[in-house]
Amino acid sequence: MALTISRNPYETFMVLAVSGKVDPQNVKDLEDAIRNALTGRQTSLVFDFTGLEFIISSGMGLLLVGRNLATERGGTVLIAGVRPDVYRVFDLLDFPAFFKFHPTVDAAINELLATAG
Repeated sequence: MALTISRNPYETFMVLAVSGKVDPQNVKDLEDAIRNALTGRQTSLVFDFTGLEFIISSGMGLLLVGRNLATERGGTVLIAGVRPDVYRVFDLLDFPAFFKFHPTVDAAINELLATAG
């Protein structure tokens, strides 16, 4: 499955929905989406990985770049909807120590909306 990335902007955060496979041929697309995600008053990112099938290690490293960009703006990064087989890789690499994971995108969005108000 080809990589698709869609943006869903909110006032203070951006949801990036990443579907398909992040591989060496398209990892630059993910990098561009992350680096351009936060604009204006947006400080935080939600990665919607509901449709993510596979992500190479350099793609996982880009999530840390996103975290750093959000932190510089006073925000955070939440990861949502990760399939169990993909989550196992995140867990093996200790990503839950750096990111908060939510079972659904709505749960992640609700957390950000609750902390904003």
